[in-house]
Amino acid sequence: MGNWSGIYLRDSLGFPALLGGSGVAIFYGAMALGRVGTGWVVGRLCNRTTLLGVGLLTASGMTVALATTLPVLVIGGFFVIGLAISGVVSIAFSVAGEFVPQRAGTAISVVTTFGYAGFLLGPPTVGGLAELFSLRVALGTIAVAGLAIFGLSLLLQRAA
Repeated sequence: MGNWSGIYLRDSLGFPALLGGSGVAIFYGAMALGRVGTGWVVGRLCNRTTLLGVGLLTASGMTVALATTLPVLVIGGFFVIGLAISGVVSIAFSVAGEFVPQRAGTAISVVTTFGYAGFLLGPPTVGGLAELFSLRVALGTIAVAGLAIFGLSLLLQRAA
């Protein structure tokens, strides 16, 4: 989102510079807000339920953002995505530690490795897909990632 959303807003949708820049800023602001509130949400809903919601909100936020050209809906979708995915990493660390408590450090390092791999490979993958298809189609991978989070969350055990 951080690398390609501004380009999408400016070049693909033709938004003026102020809207193009504000979409990215709103996404990051929502991430900051979400990180502050993630602990509270997880404390009330548990990791599994929170991740289920994260997956659905991410997929729906990106779908709305890609399905329209109305600035308020596109940028609103970016806000929803930022709010939703902001706590995924910390929840993933927690789940990894709970999954193999006797080797929590190893499990968390595996999650960290995959996270950094996604951080490094995500932007060029989106760029390659944009080159082959379009940036709108390439950004659809974020909706797919949301559905993957939802699906993987279904595999977690329910909280007691």
